[in-house]
Amino acid sequence: LAAVAAPAADAGAEGFRAFRVERRFDAGGQLLEEAEAPLPAGAPDGRAFTAAPPDSLEARGYIVGPLDGAARFHAPDERALLSDGFARTHCFAPARGAGAESGWVGVRFRPVPGRAPADIDGVVWLDAATGEPRRVDYRYVWARLPREARGLGGWTEFARLADGTFVVRAWRIRFPLLLAGRGQLFLDGYRERGGEIRPAAGAGTR
Repeated sequence: LAAVAAPAADAGAEGFRAFRVERRFDAGGQLLEEAEAPLPAGAPDGRAFTAAPPDSLEARGYIVGPLDGAARFHAPDERALLSDGFARTHCFAPARGAGAESGWVGVRFRPVPGRAPADIDGVVWLDAATGEPRRVDYRYVWARLPREARGLGGWTEFARLADGTFVVRAWRIRFPLLLAGRGQLFLDGYRERGGEIRPAAGAGTR
């Protein structure tokens, strides 16, 4: 299985470096492997992390391919969340933050009834005072996913640079590792992929 590094971030922001993080867990959630590596600057589109186009996510969904093979797990970036296709394929309701999110207000989203492709539901969190985006939490919604798999989905955190530009500060995707046998899928563990943009000395976020 392969996960797609979906949330978009500016790879060329001066004074920042992008890192990719990968972890593997057994079926019980025990951490088995962990690795981190810097990403080279200067991606062709100027972004460290790129998402599938919004029209592709609308048509094909957020999980593409056989679950016991090279399935690709996608996540939304800001372009997907603001697209007409996302509005057409999701229902929305207000959500209130709690605990660490008590200063946030949220917009909850879920797939429209009867939507066939794999999709996501979750909450987009905004700063209650400024209306700035802070975080998106989501989980995968698809009847083909094994019921015993837990915590499938991810999150994206946003930050504002000193010049007012918004970037993705960090993101994670968690997806299952599945094996086929006796006509069904068996959970063999989990993989978690993500990334972070870290400021160098003198560069800041808000």
